[in-house]
Amino acid sequence: MDVPTLKTQRLLLRPFSDDDIEPMVRGIFGNPNVMAMLPHDPQTDDERRVYAREYIDLYMAQWSDEDFGGWAVCSNSEAIAPLGELLGFCGFEPGHIDGYRLELGYGYKQESWGKGVGLEAAIASREWFLSQERWNRFYASFVPGNTGSERIIQKIAMKYLGERDLWGSVEKGIGLRPVYTFEKPVA
Repeated sequence: MDVPTLKTQRLLLRPFSDDDIEPMVRGIFGNPNVMAMLPHDPQTDDERRVYAREYIDLYMAQWSDEDFGGWAVCSNSEAIAPLGELLGFCGFEPGHIDGYRLELGYGYKQESWGKGVGLEAAIASREWFLSQERWNRFYASFVPGNTGSERIIQKIAMKYLGERDLWGSVEKGIGLRPVYTFEKPVA
């Protein structure tokens, strides 16, 4: 499957490229405040580059292997950032909960927080999901205390499923993570 490009009023969700590695290292994986909200914690710039490469490869491989994946989330409006600037990532990863094939994941550089970028990208991802016939549900989770992600999940009409040990959250001392689910409406 070709990777679709999604446009919203202020965002462009496009396929990743190798040029996204350094902006991801600087803006996302190199910021301890952002990384406190994500499931991994690379310590050096070399580890961050490896992590960025692995993340891009995972999102992109899913498009050819599974007909789903993720996008580089970029500015499509000078009101939030220079046009084309990488703000973060959003999309679907392979699920880790029985019965759920897709997990909605996302992460944004701190300068994008509080501007509605995460919600706008999550809505675009959900709308793409609704246009697909292959799946009927996905889930999302967040690190407890990440109120921004919690609000995004609630605003895209996800329902609380329970708590799970995801991405080694218990071993890392985070504890169980709240999990929410979205199911396509029955016609």
